[in-house]
Amino acid sequence: MNVFRRLALSAVVSAAVGVPVVGQAQSCGVPPGTDVLLFVDNSSSITNSEFDAAQQAIANIASSVLSRPGYRLAVVNFGCEGGRRSTEDGCRIDLATGSVIPGGWSSNPADFAYAGSNSASNRVCRSFGFGGGPLFQGNNCGGANFSVNIQDDYAQHAYKILDGALFSGGSTGGGDSYGASTLAPATPTQRLMVIHLTDALQNPSGGGTSISTMPASETSLGQYYYSNRMKNVRNAMIVGVGIDDTVANNAQVYLGALSSKGGGSTFYDSAHQAAASTQAYDVGTPRLATYATTYSAAPIIAAADAAFDATVPACVVLRKQSVSGTGSFSFADGTNGLPSSLTLDTTTTNPATSATYLMQFNTDTGIREVIPSGYTLSSIECTNGSGANVPVTSNTSTGQLTIPGSQIVAGAQLTCTFTNTRIQPDFGTCDARMFLDQTNTGATLSTLYNVGYASTPFTYASLGSGAPRNGIGYNQMDNYIYAMEWGGFSGNELVRVGADGSTVNLGVVAGLPVTNYNNGAISPTGDYYLMSGFGGTTLYRVNLTTRVATAVTLSSSITVSDFAWHNGLLWGVNSNAGALVSIDPVSGTVTTIGSSSPVNNAIAMWGFDNGLFASGGSTIYAIDPATGAATLMSTAPGASNGDGANCPGAAIQFDADLSVTKTNTPASGPNDLPTDTYSPGETRTYTIVVTNLSGSFGAQNITVSDPIPTGIDAATVSWSCANTSGGSRCGAASGTGALNDTGLDLPPNAVATYQVTMTVPASFTGDLTNTVTITPPSTVDDTNAANNTATDVDQSAPQLTIRKISIGGVDSFGFTGTNGVVAQTLTTTTAGSPVSGATQALTAAGTATTITESTTPATYQVTDITCTGLGAGGMATPDLANRTVALDAAATAAGANVECTFTNTLRQTDIQVVKTVSPDPVVSDDVVTYQIVVSNNGPQAASNVLLTDVAGVGQDCTTPSTTATCSATGGASCPSPTVPVSSLLGAGVTIPTLPVGGTVTFGLQCTVTASGL
Repeated sequence: MNVFRRLALSAVVSAAVGVPVVGQAQSCGVPPGTDVLLFVDNSSSITNSEFDAAQQAIANIASSVLSRPGYRLAVVNFGCEGGRRSTEDGCRIDLATGSVIPGGWSSNPADFAYAGSNSASNRVCRSFGFGGGPLFQGNNCGGANFSVNIQDDYAQHAYKILDGALFSGGSTGGGDSYGASTLAPATPTQRLMVIHLTDALQNPSGGGTSISTMPASETSLGQYYYSNRMKNVRNAMIVGVGIDDTVANNAQVYLGALSSKGGGSTFYDSAHQAAASTQAYDVGTPRLATYATTYSAAPIIAAADAAFDATVPACVVLRKQSVSGTGSFSFADGTNGLPSSLTLDTTTTNPATSATYLMQFNTDTGIREVIPSGYTLSSIECTNGSGANVPVTSNTSTGQLTIPGSQIVAGAQLTCTFTNTRIQPDFGTCDARMFLDQTNTGATLSTLYNVGYASTPFTYASLGSGAPRNGIGYNQMDNYIYAMEWGGFSGNELVRVGADGSTVNLGVVAGLPVTNYNNGAISPTGDYYLMSGFGGTTLYRVNLTTRVATAVTLSSSITVSDFAWHNGLLWGVNSNAGALVSIDPVSGTVTTIGSSSPVNNAIAMWGFDNGLFASGGSTIYAIDPATGAATLMSTAPGASNGDGANCPGAAIQFDADLSVTKTNTPASGPNDLPTDTYSPGETRTYTIVVTNLSGSFGAQNITVSDPIPTGIDAATVSWSCANTSGGSRCGAASGTGALNDTGLDLPPNAVATYQVTMTVPASFTGDLTNTVTITPPSTVDDTNAANNTATDVDQSAPQLTIRKISIGGVDSFGFTGTNGVVAQTLTTTTAGSPVSGATQALTAAGTATTITESTTPATYQVTDITCTGLGAGGMATPDLANRTVALDAAATAAGANVECTFTNTLRQTDIQVVKTVSPDPVVSDDVVTYQIVVSNNGPQAASNVLLTDVAGVGQDCTTPSTTATCSATGGASCPSPTVPVSSLLGAGVTIPTLPVGGTVTFGLQCTVTASGL
């Protein structure tokens, strides 16, 4: 049984309580709180005379414990019935603070205050009474919860009752033949620490004290089962505080086994060593058990302090620092309490930190950085609270950090720094991007822009910013931009600019004075050229690798605001003259090309493999390297303190639609008419219109080519060019021979007009085809190549040639016609051989036309009309009787070369005239009758036969009649039944028809006026 001793409870609280844990960095913040349960063995440990001192000790312990942020305290008394020693299960518990603290837990030391000896106002009460004589009858709870002797200590059963009460909501009915009601604090909400205050005398021979022994009915569970359960299942830590007779070695062993972190092997018994434990606090040192020969607050506080210090979780401060850039960095896969997902951002705070208290001790702990694109993980290192390096396992390729369990000890503060270095991104590849760098007015920051030229106006998209710089140039050897540091608008330090606009200072350039370098360009071989923005005759060539400058003396003084590289030379606009200049980077020769107006000072220039461009601030122009002429490309946002750069080995193209039209009938529209015709021998003029249909981009040095058509004499060809609208600029104003203008400049929507004149030879035949072609410059991607060519195809106007053939003789024949046929007379010179009239053009193609032999000698008859060279499908319809031929519309189509041959045949037949008279002889005044018989003996029929007669001397044929009679036989016809004698004897009369075998007989009477006839 216990040996009863008076408690000498000290009211002095250990100074260690409430002092910050050694090594705990402020950056870790407040460690997790703890619910501390003071489990007071009242079975024989506190007598009536000691109770007042015990209350003072509890008040002081509460003050110490609750000085720690997040800590709560509750006090529970426990004791066991002496009469149940055989079963070792007669324990009961009572909440000593339940009457004043709802739920039992408090963080206010006043709830545990000492009011005075045996004062009813004392906040901690004792509810155990009666038993053990007058020494153990103290009770200040206002009633007796126990009416039996309370003097034994069966710790394992007490923990069984405590476990059930704590984790069933705070109260439970008794069990194991114990029927009294019990009360415990509410279920802990934080890590639980039990300060087990006991006399701790282990009496295995049947005494009333046993720390390890289980109730008789549960011995099969093994010793320490319920205290181990409290540690392993409830994750509690047990601090053993022994008093009175606990100095005995066996008592130390058992108390050490009950406690968490029992210490060396001599402080465990074999049963505890074999017990399974998953509680992190149950390994390692120091031990959480202490002993005193007298009841005193000091050892209790000392043991609690040791527990607090030994169980402060290790803290890991993840520290993220980024070099040459800032941003967000992610972590994943944290173990032992490190976050499974975490983001640290160095944008506003660099380095950025995050502190985490770990869950368990002596456990390997890891986390992995998800290395962001554009960064390398340079290093991972950890230090302890003293700043000393801690050995860890790390992999900068995968981002994995593992802290060995040996470093995860109580109170440890580890700062693990992940250092990332930004990989300054290059520009990837040499292509046709245009860059503009602008520095703010205070020369404290430069921003790099990508010039968007897919549409107009050009746009500036920010790529990022960095330290101030100027004189940028693109190095196609490594695809970075280089510049000069420009803080305060001057410097001589070389900087590198990344694709994100960042600046990396590479250091001072040897041999380069400090001044305002606001211009620069880099050759395709990587030489960096620049000169003072104040002008002069000194150009510098900088080796980007060695950072050494070499001076090149210029042949004349210039002032330029930017350089561009093009075609092996440096180019700039000399602001002293407003003129484009080229510079030989080897010899230093400066050549003035010509005025670049309106770009009189180019703050930014770009030189591509196929073009040169410049901006004076808000407009970008194409610059002609041959003349200096500036052609508007596009408007753009305003720029100041700017500089341009591009890869000099790339070719650039802008989308534009260049078109050309051609016609010889401009009054009828810009395009060729399908009905256009030409006439050989005429002079023709073509109108060629070249237009930049793009409202976005200009085009410089367009080629306009109009070759001379085959068959046209070049000596007759000339051309001229007019700047029609929109600021167009002809390469040449005029010329002779074939048109080939290679210098036409067209700003957006501009128009230029060419006139081409030529003479068509008289002998020209076939289609007159004339084609003009425009060739865009290499800087233009023509989005519609179909309108880069225009062709004027004119067919010959229908031509007509009249031929005449006379058979049997020669004579003259007259011709007329419609549709512009010019009257003409054709005279044959050789019978049977044709003669041709002049070829003539009909007035209108595709028009029905009639050709008539209007004048035919009486002795000739049209015997044939034929036409060749008719238009496709055309027909010629001859009318021999009327001496005409009718050509239909198809016959006179454009291009037709009609040749119509009229054949006339001399009438050859045997016309016999027989004239008889009666009477015969006659005398004066006789009337004689003449009969004139005209007959056709063949072989051809005759028509329009003219018959004339002459009166003999001494005859008057008008008497007795002025008319003669006419009769016909054999199909012949008379002009009329009677004919005037005057006609017969005068011009003659015409016999209309006289077929072969036909006869016409005329009767004529005359009066004889003289005798002897």
